Amino acid sequence: MQRAFELASHHVASSEFVAIDLGAGKGRDTQFLLNHGGKRILAIESNPAAIQELKQLQAKYPNQLSIQA
Repeated sequence: MQRAFELASHHVASSEFVAIDLGAGKGRDTQFLLNHGGKRILAIESNPAAIQELKQLQAKYPNQLSIQA
C-alpha cells in the first residue's frame, strides 16, 4: 500500500484525497490512508469481526471514515 501511495501521490495535486478501501479487513490500509491525508475514506467490508475493528477506527475519525457492509 505504501509503495502504491508513493507512486500515486506524484499525480495528485492536493495532499487531501477521497478513497475507497474495498475489502478493508480490519483497517490496516484504511488507517494508512487516514494518516496520509485521506479527507474521506469509504471502507467496504463484509466480515462482521472486521467491521467491529473498523468501527473502533471510525470512532477516532468520525468525520473522515464511513463503513459499508
